[in-house]
Amino acid sequence: MKKLIMSTALALTMMVTPAMANFYNDEIGYWSIFGFEGTPTDNKACVLEMVWQDGSRFQLIKDLVDGELYIFLKNNDWNISDPEGVYEFEMVIINENNTEAVSGVMEYILLNKNTIVVRGLDADGFVPPFTSLDELRFIMPGNIQNAYVDLENSNAAIQSMSKCIDKASRKKSL
Repeated sequence: MKKLIMSTALALTMMVTPAMANFYNDEIGYWSIFGFEGTPTDNKACVLEMVWQDGSRFQLIKDLVDGELYIFLKNNDWNISDPEGVYEFEMVIINENNTEAVSGVMEYILLNKNTIVVRGLDADGFVPPFTSLDELRFIMPGNIQNAYVDLENSNAAIQSMSKCIDKASRKKSL
């Protein structure tokens, strides 16, 4: 439980702007990629982020201490009334023909009325479709509005995120 709380704290910290990042910064299309140095309570991480005009944001986060890959999603249109906890949803990645290419039932952690964290992503299963297909969809339960993430330039953005991870590794070994 302590790890969940600490990782959730990191996810909330990541909600802060890339200006906090101090070892890597890049922009590709509407993606920002940044390296978060970490704090005494939050792990060092590389973050791939998209922010919409209303302040909603999607972040793919690579925790550089424990190696976990996870998603932080804040959708300002959501007003989820469920109590904080763990819930199921379907994640779908579609191709340019608007047909489902990859999907699966997953769990999210509800942090507040408009913010979720999706833990335990398998990089080998998630990253290839994320970088080669066109849209990531969060098919939410009940009457919660679905969320959509355009994956244009995601391949180049993931490559930049890999550079962030490499830079953090080199920095550690110096």
